[in-house]
Amino acid sequence: MPRSEDGWSVLLGFAVIAACATGVVSTVPAPGGWTIDPLASLRDPTAWGALVVGLALLTGLAVWALGLSVRSYLGGFVVVFALAVLARVLGAQATLKTIGLGYALWALALGLLIANTVGTPRWLEVGARSELFIRIGLVLLGAELLVGRILELGGPGLVVAYVVTPVIIVLMWLFGTRALRMQSKALTIIIACATSVCGVSAAVAVAAAVRAKKSENLAPLDAKAHVFDGGEIAEFPRQPVCHDR
Repeated sequence: MPRSEDGWSVLLGFAVIAACATGVVSTVPAPGGWTIDPLASLRDPTAWGALVVGLALLTGLAVWALGLSVRSYLGGFVVVFALAVLARVLGAQATLKTIGLGYALWALALGLLIANTVGTPRWLEVGARSELFIRIGLVLLGAELLVGRILELGGPGLVVAYVVTPVIIVLMWLFGTRALRMQSKALTIIIACATSVCGVSAAVAVAAAVRAKKSENLAPLDAKAHVFDGGEIAEFPRQPVCHDR
């Protein structure tokens, strides 16, 4: 049995993959589009109930194995799950979705609202095990991308995945350690992987693998925000807004 959060993330991720592959889990509910009535997006209450119970049991098992209070965790988890669903529902509203106000923005707004008004209660923090959730999501995302890309791209996709990406990681590592002479090896490999793979997700996964400090984990994200996002924000108003037809 795994003794770390990383090990449980991998185990639970593969458990979900196995459940989907064997047909134990055939569908997962997601909020549908809506215009006036937000409840219309939650079409199957039974499926939503099964989802929250299933996720609570899986993640609660990891919390129990790590020696933490399952009762305290479940109380906060239910509220975190409800906030996540609320963000997804708001992001599915037709008008808001059209202008680009997606669920990620609403999740951020809800978190900021709670933190800067009533404050984040301790019992809610216990249920918000963000690193565990992110790592499980990374396992699922990796499996989805791997299988989906292989089926879609075939041989060229395998070349990109198993040749181009490792080459870029090595080149970025050499550039950081030899050209820039960066002192932190953990920070160097995090930036190399974040640059060559998929940014934030790669940075989080690699930081856990190399046991990086939180400052080393956040540094690539801050650097990206300062170097690229500022220019993108400045350039965005000049671009035409396109809509799917």
